[in-house]
Amino acid sequence: EGPRAQHPVISAGHVLLGLLHEHVGLAGRVLQSHGADIIRARSQLASAAEHAKGLSGSGAKSVLELAIREAQTRRDRHIDSSHLLLGLLLEEGDATRMLIGPGIDPDKVRVDLLKRLDDQAGQS
Repeated sequence: EGPRAQHPVISAGHVLLGLLHEHVGLAGRVLQSHGADIIRARSQLASAAEHAKGLSGSGAKSVLELAIREAQTRRDRHIDSSHLLLGLLLEEGDATRMLIGPGIDPDKVRVDLLKRLDDQAGQS
């Protein structure tokens, strides 16, 4: 999403856009079920970029580090979009809160995602 928008850095907001763009993955489905919208998020990110606010490469790096930590904590053997969303929700940056959307409770998204991950693990 960052290169598509010709933004010079990849931010946590770009990670969120990538997750929203993914329709087949669990993270994208969970976000959409809670009302997150890619068109609104893109608009918010573009506005933030114009004002040079919320575009920090450290945000994306932090999300990735948190995703790795979540996978290790859960003893998962791989990192997928679900772990990226968990990292994004833990990162709690201003851009993330702004992009996820009004009326969307990040704690409820996290609980829902963890429940679905546990359900998947129980089916394996």
